[in-house]
Amino acid sequence: MNRLLRPPKINQMLFFSHLFLVLTLIVGMSYSRYQSEWHTRVDNAATMAKHTLLPLVTDISQSISGRAYNSLLLPNMRNNLLAIDSLIYLDIQGISDYSEMPMQVRYYRPNQLIWRADVSLEEIVSAEQEMIRLQILHQQVDTDDAVKRDKMFYLLQKAIADHQSILNSHNLENTFHAPWAEPAISRDEIHLDAQTKTMHIVMPLQNQKGGRLWAVFDSTSLFTLKQQVWRHVLGEAAIALAISTLLIFWVTRWIVAPLRRLAVFMDQDLEKIELSELPEQNREDEIGMLASRFGNLVSNIKVQLNILKKQSDTDALTGLGSRYRYTNIAENYMAETLAAKKCFGLLVCDIDNFKAYNDLYGHAKGDEALSSVAAAMTSSLGTTDFAFRIGGEEFVVLLQAYQPSDIYTTAERIRHTLLAQRIQHPGNPQAGVLSLSIGAIAVERKSRSGNALRLSEVFEQADSLLYKAKAEGRNQVVFLQHNYK
Repeated sequence: MNRLLRPPKINQMLFFSHLFLVLTLIVGMSYSRYQSEWHTRVDNAATMAKHTLLPLVTDISQSISGRAYNSLLLPNMRNNLLAIDSLIYLDIQGISDYSEMPMQVRYYRPNQLIWRADVSLEEIVSAEQEMIRLQILHQQVDTDDAVKRDKMFYLLQKAIADHQSILNSHNLENTFHAPWAEPAISRDEIHLDAQTKTMHIVMPLQNQKGGRLWAVFDSTSLFTLKQQVWRHVLGEAAIALAISTLLIFWVTRWIVAPLRRLAVFMDQDLEKIELSELPEQNREDEIGMLASRFGNLVSNIKVQLNILKKQSDTDALTGLGSRYRYTNIAENYMAETLAAKKCFGLLVCDIDNFKAYNDLYGHAKGDEALSSVAAAMTSSLGTTDFAFRIGGEEFVVLLQAYQPSDIYTTAERIRHTLLAQRIQHPGNPQAGVLSLSIGAIAVERKSRSGNALRLSEVFEQADSLLYKAKAEGRNQVVFLQHNYK
């Protein structure tokens, strides 16, 4: 949970913010593209559907105007409608210009029929009565009058046909249930029904009293095309998203990777930083400026650190090595000396009764006495030896020699050099002058096998020898030779 609440990293912010922006643009543009493409296809389909109906509108309007059902129900009209392959259903409604009577005719492709949808029971009864009347008149016609008999026979057959047509229309209307409800759209508008995959068009008639055609077209191919448009648009969107994601990833790496490298450089030990390995300094943008400033800062810090290092490596009072320098080099010095099959020596030195000297002469004279001790050490050491002041009046010397006895000789030389200066020290009754007590140890390695001797152990032994020298009267060297395998 805590991870979720953490603020995002820069690369995450850059990547996801740009990805969100690109997604928003792609979704918006893809949707607009889809809408434009889809509406274009729909408009084309609607225009084609209307053009197929336009030639029939004039004939249908004239039939509505004169309330001529027969012209609407003729096989020729049915064949014209059947010729429009995609037309599934047609509903014609209008008002006769002459009788002002409403008219309604339907066409349904599955049963390939066209019929009246406004037949009333009164019309059926009236047609039946007319048929019976003509039958009676036909029976009463003089058989010798052939012309009258043929005319009456024609009228009777027409009445029978009209009655049958009205009856068929009535039966069809009662049994027919349209799969669709007429959409609430204005004339000349269209409606797409995705569930039934149909297109509904309402067109006005041309007669004076008005009317309309409600046509239903099969739009399966149009909805199939819709899916193809979707797939096409989504494919383009996916390609655009993939390219955009790669570009965003590249830009993010182009910005963030140098910052990470800078962070890695910043995490390194300052001494190990190699500015030549930071190529971002050659960039001419803001990251290049940042890398350049970082390089300048590192260079300046290194200069300052070198100054501080020299100051921290050197004891300011005596000019000898500091405790810090001793800690840094002593372990390696011992290891390198023994690895070269030389004798390693360590001296722990302490000025005898130095507190009494300070109490008697003051700290200024005490500082001069410390400098004198440092001078005695420096003059007594070789080029491979080092002396350090590690405490108030405590000194450590690291030595390299070919024989253990050389370690003892050097320790005695330091002690006698200081005594030769004859620095008066009444508080040191054993010598009367400034003197040193020294614990000296020589370490010689006889074999490469076995565990290595640690510097801390050598120092502890030399320190113990120093305390022994003080306990035995001061102003002396207590020496121990240590061999290890």
